[in-house]
Formats: sequence, C-alpha cells, structure tokens
Amino acid sequence: MKHGPEIRLRQVRVHNLKNVDVAIPKRRRTAVCGVSGSGKTSLVFDTIFAEGQRRFLSTFSISARRYLDQIPRPDLESIEGLPPTVAIRADHGQLAEHTTVGSSTEIDEFLRELFARNAAPFCSRCQRSCERHHPDSVADRILDWEPGGKFLVGFQYELGELTAGEACSDLKELGFARVIVGGQLIELSGTKSPPMSAGKESSISVILDRLKVDESNRSRLVDSLEAAMDEGQSRCEIWREVPAAERGSVQINGANFIRLHFSGQFGCETCGQTFPDPFPNLFHSMSSAGECPACRPRYSDPATIRACTECMGSGLSEAARAFRWQNDDFKSLTDKRLDDLESALSLALENSSLAAESVSAGQQVIRRLHCLQQVGLDYLSLNRTVNSLSRGEYQRTRLTSVLASDLVNMLYVVDEPSRGLHAENILPLNESLDSLCARGNTVLVVDHHPDVIMASENLIELGPEAGNNGGTITFSGPAKQILDDEESTTGGFLAGRRGFVAEDFRKAARQIRLSGANGNNLQKLDVDFPLGVLCSVTGVSGAGKSSLVVETLFPALANAIDRDFGLEPLAFDSLDGTEHVDEVILVDESAIGKSSRSNPVTYVKAFDEIRKLFASTMDAKTRNLTAGSFSFNVEGGRCSHCKGDGILTIDMQFMPDVQIVCEMCNGMRFRQEVLDVKYRGLNIIEVLQLTVLEAFRFFRGQPKIQAKLNPLMEAGLGYLQIGQRASSLSTGECQRLKMASYIGVAKNRRTLFVLEEPSTGLHMKDCLKLLDCFDSLISVGHSIIIVEHNLQVIANSDWIIDLGPGPAELGGQIVAEGTPDQMMKHPTSMTGRHLKKYIQSFRGEKS
Repeated sequence: MKHGPEIRLRQVRVHNLKNVDVAIPKRRRTAVCGVSGSGKTSLVFDTIFAEGQRRFLSTFSISARRYLDQIPRPDLESIEGLPPTVAIRADHGQLAEHTTVGSSTEIDEFLRELFARNAAPFCSRCQRSCERHHPDSVADRILDWEPGGKFLVGFQYELGELTAGEACSDLKELGFARVIVGGQLIELSGTKSPPMSAGKESSISVILDRLKVDESNRSRLVDSLEAAMDEGQSRCEIWREVPAAERGSVQINGANFIRLHFSGQFGCETCGQTFPDPFPNLFHSMSSAGECPACRPRYSDPATIRACTECMGSGLSEAARAFRWQNDDFKSLTDKRLDDLESALSLALENSSLAAESVSAGQQVIRRLHCLQQVGLDYLSLNRTVNSLSRGEYQRTRLTSVLASDLVNMLYVVDEPSRGLHAENILPLNESLDSLCARGNTVLVVDHHPDVIMASENLIELGPEAGNNGGTITFSGPAKQILDDEESTTGGFLAGRRGFVAEDFRKAARQIRLSGANGNNLQKLDVDFPLGVLCSVTGVSGAGKSSLVVETLFPALANAIDRDFGLEPLAFDSLDGTEHVDEVILVDESAIGKSSRSNPVTYVKAFDEIRKLFASTMDAKTRNLTAGSFSFNVEGGRCSHCKGDGILTIDMQFMPDVQIVCEMCNGMRFRQEVLDVKYRGLNIIEVLQLTVLEAFRFFRGQPKIQAKLNPLMEAGLGYLQIGQRASSLSTGECQRLKMASYIGVAKNRRTLFVLEEPSTGLHMKDCLKLLDCFDSLISVGHSIIIVEHNLQVIANSDWIIDLGPGPAELGGQIVAEGTPDQMMKHPTSMTGRHLKKYIQSFRGEKS
C-alpha cells in the first residue's frame, strides 16, 4: 500500500548496484539493510545523498556553482521526487579535544546569547552584585537615604604622569572648584596654590556639587550626576557623610565619608572595579575575548585547563567568570545535569520581564535539552567533552540538532543510528526518528539492529551477497513482511531461521583480577576477567564499560607487561594474574593507517609485494619504473595534482566538504605511463579494484601475496576491494582487519585482545563471521574481551560481565555476571532481560 508521493530511482548503476529500481515512500521511515558490501552505502549515500547535495549546490550563486560540473552525477537513469537532503553519518574520525556536548549540539551558542543578555557581574573582592547605572537610577538610590543627609557628587580623575599639584592647576583652569586629595577637601578657587599631601596619588576626586538628601533637589542632582558621568567616562563618585566612623569610611577634613561608585558600565559601587559589557564570545573559552590568559584553551590540552588554578578549569577569563545569572556563572550552568539545567531555564523564562530575544534563545536551548533527554541523555552536562562519551552517547547527541529543527519536507539520511546503543536505548531512538516523520519529513536509515529494522514502516534489503555478488534489491516493502520471505537473508535471521545461539560455553582455566577500579563512574570494582574465552562486557550506554576495559584494564595490563608502555590507566588498587598474558592488544575503532590513501592491502603489507611484482614486468623495466612508481605515497608514479588520492576535497565553508574527481588523472590516481603497465592483463588500479577473494585467485603462483590475503578471507573480509579506501570501512571491518594478522599465529605468545563493539556496522550474517574469527583466535590460545551491545554476539559469548544499573553516577557497578543462560535468568539485569527475549525468540520459546 502506497502512502502519498515517493522518491523514485531508476536504473541505478553506482559501484556494484545492478540497474536498481526502487521507490521510497515520503513522510515515512524506511530502513535499508543487507550484508556488508551489498550496496547499501552505494544506494543511500553515493546515490541519493550525493544527488541531493549536487542539486542543492545548483541553487547557489555562479561562483559557488563553478564546482558543479566537477561533481559527478551518480550513474543512474533518473531520480524523481527527491527532497532537500541532510545526512547524519556515523563518525569514524577523531574529534577535536575541546568539543563538548554543548558545542556539538549548538546549545552553547544559544546559551551564551541568553547569558550575555541577562547576566550581571559579581565583584569577588566585595562579595556583591554589580549593576549598570544611569543618572536617574543613581538619583533614586540617593533619595532613598535618610532625608537631610549630606553628600558630595564627583568623578575620579586619573593623574597619569602628572603630580597632584599639576593636575589641580589644570583642573582650576578648566573651571573646577573642589578636589579631594589624600583625605583633604581642597578649594581650587583661591589665588594661592592649594596645599598638597606628601603621598603619591594615582588619582584625585573632582567634586562637582554638595547636596542634601531632599526630593526637591532631584533635578539639580540628576544634572550633577550627568555632568559627573560625562567627565568621568561613564563613572561617578558619591561621597556620603556618615555620623561616625564605619567600616570602609574615610575621614575628610574631620568628617567621615563613605565613597560609592556608580557606572554606566557594569561596576562595583564599593571598590569601583568595572566590567565590560557582556557579549556571547566573552563566555566562549575558545575565543580571544573569553579565554583564560593563564591556560589559553585554544592551545592547551584539556588536562592543562582542568588543572589551571587561575580559571579553576573553566577556561574563561576573569571578566567572564565574574558574570552571574540566576546565581550561576556560565561554567556552573554548563556543569549542571541536562535535566536540572532545563528545569532552571524553564523557571527563569517564566519571568515576563525578559526581552523577546532572550525568550527566543532560551526556547532554543530548552528545545535541544529536551531532545537530549528524549533520547535518554538527561544525566550528561553541556561541559562533558564529546571524546569522553561512549559511542552510543555521541551518536544520540548528533541527532539532537536535527530533532530540534523546524525543517519539514526534508529527507534525513541516517547512518547506523543504533551504533553503540544498548537494547534498552533503542525505543527512545525509534521514537526520535519517528518524530521527524511526524513533522512531515522522510527518514532513510541504514542499520542492522533488528528493533530499528522492524520499527520502520518500509524496508529495503540489498544483496544477496557482497561485492559483485550483491547490488540487487532482494526485498522491498513493509518491514514485517520480510519475516515470511524465505529468500531473504535478513528475514531469515529476524525470523530465527538462520544463525545460531551457543548452548555450550568454554570455561576459563585462568583469569586476571582487577581490584578497586575507581576511575570515572566506576565504584571500587573488583572484577575477574576470564582468559582463553570470549568475554563480553555489557551494560547501558554510559554504564562504565569503556572506563573499566579500555581505560583501566588495558593500560594497566600493558604497563605490567611492558614497563615502557607509558599509558596512564584510570585509578585502581591492584592487578593480579598478569603472568598468564604475554601480550595485550587494543583493537579499537581508529583508522587502519595514518594516510588517507590507506587501504586493506597497505595495512597487511601485501601492497609491497604487489608493487614489486608490477615493477618486475618488462613493461615497467622499459619505462624505468620501480616499485616506488606504483605507490600512492611518494612522488614519481602517482598523479602530482591529487597526490595519488584520485579526488580533491573542496571546502564549501558552511556546507559539508565536497569531493570531486581529479581532472588530471580522472580518478585513476597514477600517471598514464604507470597505468600502461599490466600484469596478467590488469593495470595497478584494476588490480586494486579486485575483491580480496578475486585477488587471491588472481595472484595464483604468488605465495607471499596469497599468504597476506588469506587471513582477510578467514576474517570474513573476502568481499572487500583490496584497494578500498580505509575511510569507507565500517568500525567492525577495521577491527576485523586488525585482527586478521593474528589469525593462525601459534600460541607461543598468549595474547589478550581488547575490542570495543566489534559488531558495529555488521549485518547479522557478518556477525557469524566475526564469531568465527574469534573462535580462530581462541583456538590457538588467545583470549578476547569485548565491550558489546549486540545481542547476537553476547548470546554467543562464554562469559558476560554486566555493568549498570544505569548510566553515569547510576552506573559503575557489576549488576550480574555469568554465562548467557545464567544472565537471562537474572532478575535485575537489563541486559539479561533483553538477552532472554532474544534467545527465547531464536529458540522458538515463549517468554
């Protein structure tokens, strides 16, 4: 059944797509699934989003459109009904150290505007709030004093290089009659020079008027105050006579006076300290206006900022730290839990005296805070650095700016929104995605999570396999109907017809004991990690899994094995059992190479042998080409214009960067004389376009190359192109690529592998290959500890350590541990509850 208009694509031939025709209903959520390499990214990002971006660019000015002809149109016959398109891609790159929840969601921008419009400084010397005054407001203050009281109106005159006597002479010529110098009220009207104190004064007070507190004097008082502020650069002084010596009073000609300061700028009435007018960037630690001069956040690492005694870790200047609104400085606001901050701002916005601009900025802040809470992140603060978040937490913060927008009739393309999320977090994620559709938008989701797939109204599956064996639509229609499709790979797993759940579990002969783990939110944990098995550490996002495994266990064990390792772990008391491990390796989500030209064969060192092979051909020798001529990384054979990238990146300023094909080499990355060299009928680029499996067959008779490619096939990566850009690999693919070099290695070095969410980006069928890869490593004596949310992988683990029960301060405890069968019976474990549902569904049991 069709729901209104559609996005219609015909004859799509991008990458491995085989003349694909597909229709996507608008104002609905469509999930796109399929095994890794089946063509999901080619359809969704390289076709739909790329064409949407190209069309958007065509609406720009002529100068901006100069790149349009260089952006290749996706290879297809037609695409109709395509709305403006926004992509939210899974981020595999490194984030700036100073990026916070507030800056990444744009909340800080609105909060700084709101704060600058309403905050006032607080004088730390005198412990009092400071105000900005004008003559009428000062007159109101004075006339509230006891009637008949005497006071003087004046302003402060800075001496600079002058002496007090020289200044008095100048003032007399200007027509001023009285000054206060060194505790003396001096008349300047006489013919003789006035007596001067012996002290060195930096300023003197010029007196313009002497008055009594009397309402009838108001007009004269206001005039005098105006004159004083004009002469005193928006500041004036009031010397109030008091009957007896009081704290802070001074004696002038035998009478006691208290001096008060009033300023058209923000200033302290007691000590005269002034403050700049607030503006948004004053409260931005990464701006020259707001940064702390002691630690300079723009050049310092976060640890330096946190340790700075000048700004107390805020990164802000003294002036910025002085301002308060609702009794909070800016750092205090951004340190609050998000739910507490929303409550405080909502209460403040009820104040009807706020200007319309303040209300608007406040509403933007509250809307985004509400969206963060909607996806279960109420426990975070705006000051929390993004690189300290778990993957699931970060993925949800990225959705906030989209969820908080008012845009309608848009196409949102979302890559792996379930990335890093516990099963408990999927429901609010689905609700958030559906809210976009409810506002009249279309959502296209690339994901593998069963609950994300089945909650979508429409489903497109690509396959049936990867690479050249994929690229076709194997299912398209209402998501629930895929359960009955006998030919569908995804449907087979969702319906329990494919895959397996382990019933026999390996038992650990040895273990490592970590005692007193107390970093971040960990609460003095004593944990036994089994060796020689697959151990999964589970729990909701923010429960402390990465803190325990990646930031405590891994560096602590690495330091114990190698004293020169030098990575500082989070706090713990002791680590026992290190003698059972010879090596520990963290297989994280970092890129597989330092260069943008890295690829699978450069990582496993197979490209070295391939280049030598090409250089040994007669064609290469007659052209004086060496192995280096077939490298992307050195001058010689590569295209000098794109430096072997094949593409150029165009900075579009406020838009995402646009990549265009290099016009010099047409994306072929090498000079023509290099491309003319062929081995068995293929040039170097054509070889790099082969899959691992195809390359293994192609390089028959080349045992060195085949030996380096074989582990990639054993790791289930046979579908990857051997020259595929590392940036296009999923996190799970990168991790399997890193593990591939260890497959089949003898157990003379007992290695513990530590992995963070290795199932990320993997289809359920690919997870079976991942588990096979784990089995291969464990079978030769290695051990594996993974931080994981994927129920399929957890259900096939030998041992589970479940942290929680909640995130942040509600987590950091061991909720349960045991085999999957033991976990599914645990009464309080959220992981156990979802695991029970998964296993029973797979086994066809009733819950």
